[in-house]
Amino acid sequence: MDIRLYRQMKVQHEEKMYQETLEFFKSIPLTKEWSNMSLISLLRQCKTLQLIKNNVVYNIGDQVDCVYFIKQGEIEVIFSEELEM
Repeated sequence: MDIRLYRQMKVQHEEKMYQETLEFFKSIPLTKEWSNMSLISLLRQCKTLQLIKNNVVYNIGDQVDCVYFIKQGEIEVIFSEELEM
């Protein structure tokens, strides 16, 4: 494959993923009324994670420094009576 063609296809793929993510954020009640500029600003700070089943995302007591938006799949929230510190 020609390098120019590869780069063109890569740019097209990235643009498609960007548009899909923008539409995803427009479907979330929290962000659906945001302007495109605000959504673009949010998108610039986002990164995509693909997690495997039973992966722990957050434990009680962890410092909160991000927000997770679930695009596909599900998450289980488990609360424990005992607080480990």
